[in-house]
Amino acid sequence: MYKLLILLILSFVIKLHANEIKPLSELKNIDFENYSLHLMERCSVLYAALSILENNNDYENKYKIFLQSSILSKKKLYPDEDEETLYKNSLQDFKLTLSFFLQILKQNYSKNKSYLSEEWLVDDFNTCIKL
Repeated sequence: MYKLLILLILSFVIKLHANEIKPLSELKNIDFENYSLHLMERCSVLYAALSILENNNDYENKYKIFLQSSILSKKKLYPDEDEETLYKNSLQDFKLTLSFFLQILKQNYSKNKSYLSEEWLVDDFNTCIKL
C-alpha cells in the first residue's frame, strides 16, 4: 500500500517537474545569454541518463565532459562564489535533474519502447550529438 502511494506521489512530482523542463530550442529563445550553460547541463544529463539505461561507455565519457564543462562555465559566470560550494551545488543540481530525466526516459520506454520518444527529447539529443 505504501509503495503504491509513494509511486503515485513520485509520478506526480515527475510529471510536474517534466512540465517545467524546457526544450533547448525554447531555452535558446528565453535565455540566450546562458544558452551554452543550459546546453552543457542538458547534454550532460541526457548522456548520463542514457549511459545508465543503456550501459553505454561512450555516453558516460560524454556526460563527464559536458558536466565538467558546465561547472567551468559556472565558475566564469560566478567568479566570486566559493569553488567548493559551486562544485557541490552543481553536482547536486545534476543529480536531481538526472533522477527526473531517468524517470522520464523510463516512462517513455515503457510506453513506446524508446527512451527518446518525445519530440523535444529527440531534438535535444540531436543538438547534443552535433557537439
